[in-house]
Amino acid sequence: MTYKKKMKEQFRLCNDWLVKRLDTVIPLVMERTDSDMWIVIGSENNEDPVLKTMLPQEFFGAVGKNILVFCKLPDGKVDRLTVSRPLSAIDYYYKPVWYKQKGKDWKSYYEWMNTQNRFISVNLDNYEEETEWECLNRIVREYKPKSIGLNYSKRTKFADGISHSEYTQIKECLDNEYKDKITSADLLAVGWLETRIKEEIEYYEELTNIAQSLIKRAYSREVIEVGKTTSGDVRWFLMQEATDLGLKPWFEATVWINREGVKGLDHSAVIEYGDLLHCDFGVQYMGLCTDIQEMCYILKPNETDIPSGILKGQAQANRLQDILAEEMTCGLTGNDVFEATIKRAKSEGMKPSVYTHPIGFHGHGAGPLIGLFTAQKPIPRGDRILYANTMYSFELNVTASIDEWNGQEVMYGLETDCLLREDNTIHYFGKRLMKPHIIK
Repeated sequence: MTYKKKMKEQFRLCNDWLVKRLDTVIPLVMERTDSDMWIVIGSENNEDPVLKTMLPQEFFGAVGKNILVFCKLPDGKVDRLTVSRPLSAIDYYYKPVWYKQKGKDWKSYYEWMNTQNRFISVNLDNYEEETEWECLNRIVREYKPKSIGLNYSKRTKFADGISHSEYTQIKECLDNEYKDKITSADLLAVGWLETRIKEEIEYYEELTNIAQSLIKRAYSREVIEVGKTTSGDVRWFLMQEATDLGLKPWFEATVWINREGVKGLDHSAVIEYGDLLHCDFGVQYMGLCTDIQEMCYILKPNETDIPSGILKGQAQANRLQDILAEEMTCGLTGNDVFEATIKRAKSEGMKPSVYTHPIGFHGHGAGPLIGLFTAQKPIPRGDRILYANTMYSFELNVTASIDEWNGQEVMYGLETDCLLREDNTIHYFGKRLMKPHIIK
């Protein structure tokens, strides 16, 4: 059995999503950031991470050099242009404007394009031969932007994809009056990447269910033979099974063992009765990522249920999720949410740790961070504002003692993919784990 759709169907769905995103998300983020023009550029095998999400599926990446130009109009609509040689796959999504490359004759191609009503008919006789940089400068002259956003940023890798040479070439090609209008497209890039459309949100439910079904199988007698199977065997099952099903792990799956009286077990450790397992697993499919952490208890032969001390720790972790969900509010910063969540959790007697992150095109996605595993305090990327329709992985843990283990402390880690909606409520995808899995 495979969950993987045929490539033709994948391409169709993802390209439909791309059109919807270009039609809705681009005008939204350009209006939000008061941006006039955004230039996204990348070269084959050296693509800007934003550019890769803006190309149709047929491309797999940049072809030669791709230059996309977004120009906001007075009515709020956005013209989408491409400065590249004729490429029929991309010309469905962006209007080509490089009509006469020096030394090339594309007249017949563009005449055919006009007959297909692919863009407003142009009279090629009105244009001179030009280089791609001369073409880009011509477009800037025509639109007269007050600002020109480029993907460079000291704040985030997601908006820092332009190469030094491409930045230099753009600056050199522009008329002097536009050189000083260049600015960082940091907020544009992050806004584009973090915002999910309705169709992507609907698909996340299916994707999360698939990932959780693999974890459920991993936490079963199908995979685990007590006294023989190692935690490393389980992690390789997750990654191999995901690959066999047509999915792609976007990071190395982890499965570790909590055991009474023992610390520091590695992936060679054999799973025994009474162990509390913890996995961290994420897959990528159709350009979207999941990230999930769940726990499992191996019942001892004389046990009929999970020890109450372990259930109490799990309940605290779930309570921490509840508090975080209640504090997630559009317009606040990640640091605001982090500090409020930690304060409330500590007031309830917990030992909390929160390191929640956006998820979407990338597993550790663009947008506001809410704490870091290695920095339980306000952080630079935590100063970003929360917006609706951003997906998050509620990644967090509480440390709690287990009475049945002589008070030994255990970290209860949970991670659940969810959506921040416009009414400031949280929608959890898949099944929220309220009790560890059980292997009898």
